[in-house]
Amino acid sequence: MAARFAVYRFFPMTGADAWFWRDAFMSFPRLAAFAACLLLTRRTGGFARRGWRWDARATPCALLALLIFFFAIRYVGQRRVTTFASWQIAVGWLTTLPVAFFEEAAFRGLLFTSIRGRMGPMRAALVSTTLFVFYHVQAMSLVHGWPLFVIFGLAACAALERGAGLPWLIATHEVVDSIWFHLGRGIEISRPALYVPGYAGMVACAIAALALLI
Repeated sequence: MAARFAVYRFFPMTGADAWFWRDAFMSFPRLAAFAACLLLTRRTGGFARRGWRWDARATPCALLALLIFFFAIRYVGQRRVTTFASWQIAVGWLTTLPVAFFEEAAFRGLLFTSIRGRMGPMRAALVSTTLFVFYHVQAMSLVHGWPLFVIFGLAACAALERGAGLPWLIATHEVVDSIWFHLGRGIEISRPALYVPGYAGMVACAIAALALLI
């Protein structure tokens, strides 16, 4: 968190290219943090207890698939602001892997599973998601960004709770984040006919997640 704050504070985003290189640099502290998560996982009950299994039950996996679909539809409904070269798209997918591995290992694998027994799945998901949103406070405007992080956080917790293994959450996180490199969309809405149903579908996924957490 400290490394992220320092990088985002002293290397402000001035455009898509600046964001691209800054995010690539952030792969190093993210990999270090992921290694720390693995160490903590090993010392606090083992990998299976923290969700590191290949379980793929139908309901949670369907929720994750729908989440990817609606995120993509919402993206397409926004105005394109940049175009990345093929090599940048490939690097983007690679640099997103540390993001997906670290954030799922930390916020769902460690945090959610650690407090679930004491607080119950619903409260544990709310705490995990709140901290997940706070972690991203520098990455995107809270007005435009926080609902997306809430939706994803709740859906990821619900999927883990209902039997989807952590690797599937990591894969979903990787796809949702990396789609942007292909589409290069900003926050301005250009195609409401796609944006509105996409956003509505994401909200429906969050509501379904809350139902699964009860």
